[in-house]
This record gives sequence, C-alpha cells and structure tokens, in this order.
Amino acid sequence: MHNIVTQIDLLDEILEPWQEIIGDDFQGYKNHVLRMLNYCFYLVHPEPHEKEILIIAAAFHDIGIWSTGKLNPDYIPQSIIELEIYLEQFEKFKSIDDITFIVENHHKIGKIKEVPSHFLAEMFRIADLADLSLGFFNNDIPKAYIKKVKEMFPNAGFHKRLWKLTLMQLKSNPLNPLPMMHWK
Repeated sequence: MHNIVTQIDLLDEILEPWQEIIGDDFQGYKNHVLRMLNYCFYLVHPEPHEKEILIIAAAFHDIGIWSTGKLNPDYIPQSIIELEIYLEQFEKFKSIDDITFIVENHHKIGKIKEVPSHFLAEMFRIADLADLSLGFFNNDIPKAYIKKVKEMFPNAGFHKRLWKLTLMQLKSNPLNPLPMMHWK
C-alpha cells in the first residue's frame, strides 16, 4: 500500500496564518487538504517542483470560503486572489498560471484535457472529488487506501460545513446552488 504523508511543512507554513480566520473549521479544512494531497500523491508520484505546486494549490483551493470573514459559497475567485497574494509575497513562482489553473478548475465537471501540461490539474480535480464524495468517486484510488487516509485525517466537520454552505446558497439563489461548479 502507498505511504500516507502525515506531515507537510510547507502546508503548515501556509495554513498557520489562516487558523484564526478559519476558526472552528480549521482542523476540518486542514484534514481535507491532507486527504486530497495524499490522493494526489497516490495518483501522480510528483517530482519535487510538482509536489510544491500541488501543496500550494491545495492550501488555497477552498480558502476563499472563509477569507472574507463570512462564509462564501462562490469562493473560487476569492481563493485565487488569496493564492496570488501569497505567491507574490513569497515570490514562489515567476509564473503563477499553473497553480491558479489548478485552483480555478478543481470543481470542473468532466475531465480537464486541454493540454498535457494540465495533467496535475486533472489529478487534483480527481483527488478533490474523491474527498468531496467521501470516496464514492474514487477514480483509481483504492477504497482501502481512501479508508486509511480518512482514518488518519478525520472529517472534523468539513463536509457538514459544505452542506451548510450549499443550503445557504440554495436559499439565497435556488437557481445556482453550486456556483463553484462549472463545465468549461
């Protein structure tokens, strides 16, 4: 069985300043990110620079839910803003296109197949969907591995928060209950 990564220093470094803003949802979000990263690493076996891209994208992919100080159901644009601020502040990459593409498309409905360089984005999308669906959509990730990862990083209320956000959005905009999902 594939090793489960339990400690990612770069992830801790990125998320630590967000702990107060995310508040009670922090452990649930961090565990979600750790679950998805383990699924990504299972699918990709990334090179060090790819691993860094995946870690940064994962840390910021849903951060816009909390970054404005209120729960935000249409959070991807805000997540990208926070990601770009981080990348510019720490001068992580000269070009941020690969990482922003991953975040922008992690809820795309259907396969990301525009160009071969978007392979990481597709693996990220698959990993997020595996966690979002509680392992129902496992896309070649063995159920036994998903179970072990979930045991290592419990839900801690993350999916409950997502349901609350969905219900809030449904009440305020019933014709667009999942604004973060897209076909393009």
